[in-house]
Amino acid sequence: MLAVLVSGARKPSVAAINGRACGAGLEVAMACNARVATSTAQLSLPELRYGIIPGGGGTQRLPRLVGLRKALELLLTSKPVDGDEAHKFGLVDAVVSGDELLENARQMALDICARNKPLVSSLYKTDKIEPLGEAREILKFARAQTRTQPPNLQHPQVCIDVIEEGIVSGPDAGLSKACTCSFQDLLKSDTCKSLVHVFFARRDAMKVPGVTDLGLKPREIRKVAIVGGGPMGSRIAMALILNGYEVVLKEPGSRDATFGNRPNIENITSKTVVDLLDVAKKIRKTLVVVGNCTGFAVNRMFFPYTQAALLQVEHGADVYKIDRAITKFGMPMGPFRLCDHVGFDIVVATGSQFVYSFPERTYKSMLIPLMQEDKRTGENTHKGFYVYDDKHKASPDPEN
Repeated sequence: MLAVLVSGARKPSVAAINGRACGAGLEVAMACNARVATSTAQLSLPELRYGIIPGGGGTQRLPRLVGLRKALELLLTSKPVDGDEAHKFGLVDAVVSGDELLENARQMALDICARNKPLVSSLYKTDKIEPLGEAREILKFARAQTRTQPPNLQHPQVCIDVIEEGIVSGPDAGLSKACTCSFQDLLKSDTCKSLVHVFFARRDAMKVPGVTDLGLKPREIRKVAIVGGGPMGSRIAMALILNGYEVVLKEPGSRDATFGNRPNIENITSKTVVDLLDVAKKIRKTLVVVGNCTGFAVNRMFFPYTQAALLQVEHGADVYKIDRAITKFGMPMGPFRLCDHVGFDIVVATGSQFVYSFPERTYKSMLIPLMQEDKRTGENTHKGFYVYDDKHKASPDPEN
């Protein structure tokens, strides 16, 4: 592999990093004896997003360059950092302008040859690694954090195992463990295949035929107005603010409704869609463009899912067993806990649109209307399929 060839070469090597150095690219850069980057360079090891771990030595070199605690943060979150931040914690040795990048990298290599700078092998650095006892505690805490994720996401634990092998038994043992079994096993897993599918699906969602293929450039948007500060509106506002947008948040009133109407779909131009796609990308959200139809995207998936669950209950299945099976599968909550969270009034109101639009393929359950008659409306009133304490912690209802 290239990283092994670079690190084992007789001549010193210095990586010049501009643009993106992700995954294997960063692993090769870490295998060099030094690294120079521009301030706008983006460095990351995103492999865990795809259900695998770095396979080119990143699990061993990163902790030795930046320390175990910071390395775990970067690996487990797949968080990218720019050149300035990378320089602060030692991932790169110098930050220069783009015009000076290659010359500085060449000069650094010459300085290493002349022994004006030390010849550093990142694989065998020890000054940034915490003492063994402290390292074990850091690894123990990281394991506890990853166990809160869905149980079928095993690759974070595997990543920690490989790092620990390198800390306890040495970097060569860590490399061997990563390459001989861990990486290959994860690459063949269903989790990896699914996460790779999600990656390409998200990328495809940003491609809208007849819109994004017209060569239109998005306008620069600095200020966004949001009408309605409910759960969805407030979360959108927060995402915008955290990414540098100025936000005006207004609660709607009856007087406001007289000043305008929702734009007709016929008047929404391709330029507007391109603008919205750009904003969504900048706030790290996946925007899905759909037609003007009942349910749009989310409810088209949500309602068949909940209707199937309600049908099973009416045939004798247990509410809580269904929810447990779904959460064990990997979903954050089951369909009945989700109905409670959304609120029965919204479930019934939105469901009626499906009954009206698709009467021949909609199952109309009477279970939720009957529960509403029994004063059960969901989490907001502390009683639905579950009962809720003052901190909104859900418990099975003994009356069900």
